[in-house]
Amino acid sequence: MDRDPRGAEAMTALLVTGSRSLEKRLGMRERSADVIRMAVWSLRITHVIAGDAYGPDTWATQCAQARRLTWERWALDGFVRYQTGDIVMWWKEGDPMLSGKSWPLVRNDRMVRSVGTQFPGAWCLALVDPRSRTHGTDHTARLAENAGLRVIRCVYGA
Repeated sequence: MDRDPRGAEAMTALLVTGSRSLEKRLGMRERSADVIRMAVWSLRITHVIAGDAYGPDTWATQCAQARRLTWERWALDGFVRYQTGDIVMWWKEGDPMLSGKSWPLVRNDRMVRSVGTQFPGAWCLALVDPRSRTHGTDHTARLAENAGLRVIRCVYGA
């Protein structure tokens, strides 16, 4: 674990983003969950951030819970849920409606900006299914790169 200049231990954060379609592909659940666990272990992650979709988001939170790490889950209902039980609103007045197609993209943007601000040197693990129709994982990975996060792309064959 890294130490900050004041001597306190700094958190090493991992933002996990992934294609929901991996949930439905044969063997991808196990492979993706293994990749998440390996990243958490090898990068010495202490804090995990994910959305609230089934598939990689859920597997990331489960991994954090199993390892007793701190975590946060950014939900499309407009709130961030923390392992402590705290709930904080992430959206702002004037944001697009909750039901709008751009809503997940707004959430992803806010999530990435939050990680980039709170956790300098954070990592982003992008589990990409090239067959995905939405390409939300690619979008989030690009946002993470632009925000200065170190991005690891794991692309599953088509």
